[in-house]
Amino acid sequence: MENLGTLPPERMTEFFSGSAGIEFTGESRTERYAWLQSMLIEQKYFSLGKKQRGVIRALMAKVAGLS
Repeated sequence: MENLGTLPPERMTEFFSGSAGIEFTGESRTERYAWLQSMLIEQKYFSLGKKQRGVIRALMAKVAGLS
């Protein structure tokens, strides 16, 4: 999960579409939320456009196992 934060949103789309049959889970709720927070900071989420935020949000939901 650590390497996903360095991907640009365009590459996240490729990863997301290629991992359709894969299910990801984290160790604990605390670990998942810490990862989500670091992902938002690394991607500068709040300064991105609507489409890019949607891609990041979808990827984070899949990887963290949260909706």
